[in-house]
Amino acid sequence: MNEQPFTLTDQNWFAVSEPSLGVFAICEPLHAETVLSYLVCGTRRALLIDTGMGVGNIADVLNRLTDLPLSVVNSHSHWDHVGGNALFESVQTHQAEIAGMDAEVLASALRRAMTPEQLRGPLPDGVVAGHLSLDPGTVGSTLHGGERFDLGDREIEVLFCPGHSPGLLAFIDEANGVLFSTDVVY
Repeated sequence: MNEQPFTLTDQNWFAVSEPSLGVFAICEPLHAETVLSYLVCGTRRALLIDTGMGVGNIADVLNRLTDLPLSVVNSHSHWDHVGGNALFESVQTHQAEIAGMDAEVLASALRRAMTPEQLRGPLPDGVVAGHLSLDPGTVGSTLHGGERFDLGDREIEVLFCPGHSPGLLAFIDEANGVLFSTDVVY
């Protein structure tokens, strides 16, 4: 386990730690939001919870962490959780979040968040704050709460937790005592 974050890619945007065996916290520390996405690896599959802001290429990070088949979920449809969706064939989220997946609205929110006051360091090479776009990708099947992702040696259950967003989801690995609270808890 690596409890201290480390820079994983030459993008200089992501920092990754392994707070629990097989659980990778993928942080975007150079923005005031300090966005966190999680990669949970089992013996047969992996689950990505949220795809971040889309400023850096989170798929490159995943390719360095695992070669397992991947399921991708969004806890909700806010810009800082769906930015990398287009890098994946399909994502799952709650039905109530699909209306929030408007590319232009999300891109506008992302551009507004990229002010010098919000940035703690440089953007990745070639990324210009005022020209950022955001493609929320394709939502495949929807989640309602109660679904389970069987990753092999671990099972992740979907929890429906509306509040911060109408279809907000959290995820629990009960057997290993790990809760992915997403924006349910700040």
